[in-house]
Amino acid sequence: MTKPAKRLLGIAANRYSASKNKRMRHTFIILVLLFSISANSQNNIDSTIIEIGNKTDTLCIRQFDNQKKLVFEKFFPEKIVEISQILGYSYNDNKLERYIWLHSNVGFLVSVYEYDSVSNVRKTYEYESKGEFKDGLKYIFNIDNFEDIIESPRYIELLKQERKLKAITYFRDTVVIKNIRFESNGDTIIENYEYENNLLKIKIETSISNDYNCSTFYEYDSLGRILSWGKCKIENPYILFKYAYVGNNRIIIEEIEDGKVICTEINEYKDSLLRKEIYYNGKRTKRSSREIIYYYDNYNLLISKTDSNYLNSGMELRIEYVYK
Repeated sequence: MTKPAKRLLGIAANRYSASKNKRMRHTFIILVLLFSISANSQNNIDSTIIEIGNKTDTLCIRQFDNQKKLVFEKFFPEKIVEISQILGYSYNDNKLERYIWLHSNVGFLVSVYEYDSVSNVRKTYEYESKGEFKDGLKYIFNIDNFEDIIESPRYIELLKQERKLKAITYFRDTVVIKNIRFESNGDTIIENYEYENNLLKIKIETSISNDYNCSTFYEYDSLGRILSWGKCKIENPYILFKYAYVGNNRIIIEEIEDGKVICTEINEYKDSLLRKEIYYNGKRTKRSSREIIYYYDNYNLLISKTDSNYLNSGMELRIEYVYK
């Protein structure tokens, strides 16, 4: 693998693997990054990243095709969380066509995306099999790549079901202005998006079925950096995230609930690379903390990280990255 390719994979692994509990904002950013890299082949595995904990336990395997697009992820059950997951990604004409999720305790989900003429995701369909797998861990252990998923009897049987319309999205040019989601419990959720100076200003969510209203507000500084966002019922804000930028290398994020800081996250950067994450949990009388330190080689490739309180278990874990 070339050094530039390794660097790309290192950046992806850095952000995508930082923590299983990372907020959706990080997941979304990395998914956009990975999905935006063009790919012509789904089947040719060109490179693999393996996460190994404390030199003995395989935690995760990620496979990329020959255009560096993520196609397969396998999360192994570790000592703290005895669950296993598999994620699969299928592409067509440079666009994500299908997303597959297997969870040993939850079930099987397949999302299929339908695009409009300018490559916006217009409709999302789902095939869903809820409930715990029979021999779920054994089933997942026997799957080692994307082809194993789509050739498995359970996947083939699932796709014999009638697919359900999950979401319809409306655009103005390439900007989302409305999203309608159809929940499995019968609720219909409408999301309306408004913008100011090309930045998301407000998102209003309304459930038609139970007349529940909720608004999400966003605030930015003059540089376009997010300062805060909050999600609330009209009469009662219930969660808020506030961001403070210290120079170019530090971001402090406070999670506030009912006016009280319940968690503080500090992200430290150097040379545009995430070097350290620090978490302080203010919910308990005795504040718990967690520190994750990232280590890179001379080519800025992520080679390892140390988690002082892995998944808030009190256990220190060193995760090393093997690139193949």
